[in-house]
Amino acid sequence: MRTIPYSRALANICGLIGLPTSRLTTEVAESINNLWNANVRQIWGAGNWTDLSVWGEARFAGDLLVYPNDLSQTAYWTATNTTVTANSIANPADNRVTASKVMETSATGAHNVAQNALTCFPSTGYQLSAYVRPNGRSYVYLAANDGTTTFSTFFNVQSGTVGAGSNVTSSNIQQFPNGYFLCTITYTSGTAATSQSSTVQISTDGTTLSYAGDSSKG
Repeated sequence: MRTIPYSRALANICGLIGLPTSRLTTEVAESINNLWNANVRQIWGAGNWTDLSVWGEARFAGDLLVYPNDLSQTAYWTATNTTVTANSIANPADNRVTASKVMETSATGAHNVAQNALTCFPSTGYQLSAYVRPNGRSYVYLAANDGTTTFSTFFNVQSGTVGAGSNVTSSNIQQFPNGYFLCTITYTSGTAATSQSSTVQISTDGTTLSYAGDSSKG
């Protein structure tokens, strides 16, 4: 998605009010500029904007994660009691086969993948999103931690419903093609936050986070 250039928007607005751009006063120009900025902010905040990362992967614009699709990159992603297989199926962002498969091991404990030491500014709004599709498990837990507080929500990626959340501003789930759901949490970092982590975790029932895993499920 792209917005039109500001110059064209300015000409359109001037045409509507019957005023050539050459005759704009400073005050009118400032008013139009404020209108433009307000609308761009509204469009930006209305949803996720897709982009292409420097690693050649589809991502959301402004994404802080390194290798947002390839969760097998062990230099950046930590897998706990899970087996990660890269490039397993097409992702719904650009339909290329770059989505990772995350399967449980038989160990007892948490089953997740996480990326740590991400940029975090204090008292700032953030969003954590993941495209997820069930593979034997129907529940996923998204969590971010700013060093003090964990912001989290459970999602049912079979029925497309939002479960229990904690410390989040909002939680949302949207259906996408090929069995995917886009799960999103928004939150505001703490007043002393300097770094944060992001975690995608498997759950058995939408409340349980530690259990004996099943290697056929993920």
